[in-house]
Amino acid sequence: MPRTVAMPPMDRPGTDELVVRYRLITRKSLLEAADAVAQCADRNPEMFAMQASPMGDQPNRAERRALAVCAGCPVQPLCLVQDMRENGTAFEVRGVRAGLRQVERRALHLELTRQGLR
Repeated sequence: MPRTVAMPPMDRPGTDELVVRYRLITRKSLLEAADAVAQCADRNPEMFAMQASPMGDQPNRAERRALAVCAGCPVQPLCLVQDMRENGTAFEVRGVRAGLRQVERRALHLELTRQGLR
């Protein structure tokens, strides 16, 4: 029987925190990141479109790799706003983008829609 190793908990933002972040991003000027280059620009886009882990589970290996690329990216705020605008429904959200997993972005999308912010 394979032995499972417990992963340390990751500090991931909750939906309420993500809504606050999104509102702040959309209110302030995004021009500061206009000249910045995304850290994923030279990566295969398929790296970010993986099978998502379920809500409540730790990120799977593919998600952790994609999240590591996003970590500290100067265009994360732009990426998040673009993602929320491009996806008409929460179920169109796929993979990792803007340093957030699919489940986190879907929850954010649903909450923004509920609050009339989308």
